[in-house]
Amino acid sequence: MSLRGHAILTSTDWFEMADSECRLLTGSIAMAAQMTLAAAILGSLLYKRQRERPKRPFVVWFMDVSKQGVCATTCHVINMTFALIAYHTVSTDDGSEGASECSWYFVQYNFDNAFGVPLTMLIHIGFIAAAKSYSDKLTVKDTPGENNTLIEIIARCGTYGVPPKVSWWAIQMIEWIAAVIVARSFCGCLVVLLSNVALQHAAVFVDGIFSGIPVFHLYFVIVIYPLALSTVVAWILDGMLKKSSSSHPDPELTEHLIDVTEA
Repeated sequence: MSLRGHAILTSTDWFEMADSECRLLTGSIAMAAQMTLAAAILGSLLYKRQRERPKRPFVVWFMDVSKQGVCATTCHVINMTFALIAYHTVSTDDGSEGASECSWYFVQYNFDNAFGVPLTMLIHIGFIAAAKSYSDKLTVKDTPGENNTLIEIIARCGTYGVPPKVSWWAIQMIEWIAAVIVARSFCGCLVVLLSNVALQHAAVFVDGIFSGIPVFHLYFVIVIYPLALSTVVAWILDGMLKKSSSSHPDPELTEHLIDVTEA
């Protein structure tokens, strides 16, 4: 199979994109833009890894960051899905071309960051608080890492046992993704419901700004703009998902922490 159509961007790709409407998933340029965003966010988390004090054990850090990776992928898919739904909804009902897919993604992304991120945090915090409340009512406490119930594992968010257990990570991952899907899908539905009202005008306005430059339009809405916001959000959520360094760590976990001397 030729690599030309899959991994190599040619001048033809750029000219074809320049002569067409900005689209999210069509062509090598669109795929390259999305991979660039993923690489940039991963690089930001790696940089944060080098600067955090005290450093989490690598396995624990990897488990925390994998939650971020799945979260980012899930959010991106949800945002693109609802952006495309809004795009086709307006095009069908309005009888005109309307705004491009990229502009609808820009609207969906901002709506998601304004309402979806806080809602995700609230749902996640609610899950953890409920799990801790239930766990505290138990009369018999299991020792860390032994016979812990599903509720107790959720309550110990960011702790995966000693040594770290994939089963604990999987349970916490399911809880986190559930919060993400509920919050982001709710926001996506609101965007679709409002697509023929004020949000349509916002999307058309964005299209007007990038008229005639669909390649830059694509990279701005997929890479440049989201990178700034996603990096900040990723740092906040990573700190939220890891075990708080201010809390009293489990004795068995403490001995596994890497001793890092401040420079």
